[in-house]
Amino acid sequence: MAVIELRMEPQVSFHSLLWPGFSVELGLYLAGSVREYCLIVEGAYLSESEAEHALRDPFIEDWVEQTGHFKIHNMKEILITPGVTLGSLGVVMLDERLFEIASADPEHPLSESKAKGVAEALRRQDMFEEVKVEPRDEAGLESSL
Repeated sequence: MAVIELRMEPQVSFHSLLWPGFSVELGLYLAGSVREYCLIVEGAYLSESEAEHALRDPFIEDWVEQTGHFKIHNMKEILITPGVTLGSLGVVMLDERLFEIASADPEHPLSESKAKGVAEALRRQDMFEEVKVEPRDEAGLESSL
């Protein structure tokens, strides 16, 4: 649900008292906060570094085919899905062969739709055996059990 106000006052509004998460600056209610999603992937990789290479290499190869070159700053330009760049993702090893891929930028967490877009792109690249989208808070709980 989005509420848009036409006035931009730097004071606490009636809406922010009723709905925590209402932003006076933007005039938006964000349902408390945006729920962060991640991908839980399984693959034959022994470390985070190997899984990170598996995530990045196919996209970098596609970039090089399209542009003819690659520099490390291009990581922020390579789109995985609308709104998600290759450089914004991080990989964490949860267990043997099990990894979490999530936004490395706390200011821009993966929404459910963005996480699904990343998952589809990863399935097309076929670098992981299994790719699932889960709320990040639940994914962390399951991996620690």
